[in-house]
Amino acid sequence: MRQLAALLAQAKRILLPAGIALRSIWLRCQTGRGFAIMVWATCVLAAFHSTGPASVPTASPVTERFFTPPVFDRAAGAAPLPADQIGSSVSTAAPRDTLAVSDADREIVRGCWGASLMQVTEAWQVTHSPDIVLVAVLDTGIDTDGTSLAARIEDDVSLVNSSGIEDVLGHGTHVAGTIAAIAPNSRLLNVKVADDRGFCESTCVAEGIRLATNRGASVINLSLEVDPSPELEAAVAYAWERGAVVVAAAGMPRSTGPAVRHAGGTPPVSDSPCRPAMSPPVYPAFYANVIAVTGIGETGDLAPVSNRAPWVDVAAPGACTFSATPGGGYGYLTGTSTAAAHVSGLAALLCGLAEDRNGNGMVNDEVRFAIESTAIPMELEGTGSGIVNVLAAVNSLSTQVNPLA
Repeated sequence: MRQLAALLAQAKRILLPAGIALRSIWLRCQTGRGFAIMVWATCVLAAFHSTGPASVPTASPVTERFFTPPVFDRAAGAAPLPADQIGSSVSTAAPRDTLAVSDADREIVRGCWGASLMQVTEAWQVTHSPDIVLVAVLDTGIDTDGTSLAARIEDDVSLVNSSGIEDVLGHGTHVAGTIAAIAPNSRLLNVKVADDRGFCESTCVAEGIRLATNRGASVINLSLEVDPSPELEAAVAYAWERGAVVVAAAGMPRSTGPAVRHAGGTPPVSDSPCRPAMSPPVYPAFYANVIAVTGIGETGDLAPVSNRAPWVDVAAPGACTFSATPGGGYGYLTGTSTAAAHVSGLAALLCGLAEDRNGNGMVNDEVRFAIESTAIPMELEGTGSGIVNVLAAVNSLSTQVNPLA
């Protein structure tokens, strides 16, 4: 017995530090360099859902090709916006007569259960003459060679030391595919702020936000988490004040063990063994000028690895969502990254339709009001106004009064 007790004591001495170290690593996956771990975690979860919904072809969703990507001639396409152009909430480009929806967009919307829940196709039917809207995707890059997204990209900018603008991990391509599919009137500004391993820093994200704003982005998607900083908060305020809608992922649940206490945080308390605890702030989602998005699953409950918190603004599909992958294929992703992309797509569609109701010369306030006021409330606390609905938000624009009144 004494020998057994001694062995147990020795094991405890070995395993306890290891456990604390693992918890510390888990905590870091919420901020800064840990964004890479978050990306890989969502990719692993996606692998478990590789068969996808029953209505979607199940043969190797990452590599299956459902269409031939068009060849994009940048010389013949729209020229990139000048770097010194200050952003406005609606592009000055000539509006289309009707909402043109490509086969690639329809393929993604048909394959994604979340698009049906949000009534995307129904919204398309009542959408006429939307303006072209520029959406900045600050992520791991966007595949520009093998997907139909190449024809939607206005410009490519890399702010990190990596292998150019291409998306090695696939995270940014998936996010961009969701945005583009929901908003056929959108054009993309590819701003690579995470390197080929998925690492990103607050300073780089802040720089990307300002660059996107100055290039005229009406919507800025931030499917990432980094450390808070005055520079990052100021960049978000800069974007909002110049008419951009800023959307960010609410992130993954944090550790509740010694690592949190050591970092000065207070371990949150869960109100149910089946639900994660309310989350402490995650950045940049926590900032007031950002629409913070958490994820839901097909059952209508919180999606895996999705935060809930008082600072969350809305919820959107975030489990096993179907979108583009590098090389011209399709795949699935789980997490608040893809939930944020759904909301950015909605914001882009609304930016092409909204009118300035309060005379401030911008429509980002009208767009945010439409998104949050028409969301369907959830019974689960910490999910903001509820699940976003594209059709309801589009319809609300025609009857919306001054959102600041």
